[in-house]
Amino acid sequence: RGPTVEARALSALLVRVHDMYISGTNCSQPQFFSNQAVFYKAAMPGPERAARLKDLLKQLDLVESLLLPAGPYCVGDAISFADVVLYPTVAMMQDQAAASLVGSVTEGR
Repeated sequence: RGPTVEARALSALLVRVHDMYISGTNCSQPQFFSNQAVFYKAAMPGPERAARLKDLLKQLDLVESLLLPAGPYCVGDAISFADVVLYPTVAMMQDQAAASLVGSVTEGR
């Protein structure tokens, strides 16, 4: 939890953006893909992969714009739920970049 109401609200927003628009936790059915699936779902049609990659980059830009510059964590100087949620996704993207179907999306961020 963040130390202030504002920090907790920002943390909740970052988690929501991640859950709704990046990881798509409800996207586990066959032939239905989350944005982060552009990394590892070979069955995704090319036009859909391009559209989802574009949207993934947009969502990463949004997340980055919401991070507090005071850092070093998402909402300031204390670890929040947003850090716990975003870290595994970003780590997976960095780890899988070389072997992924789209390359790095975190380089330079």
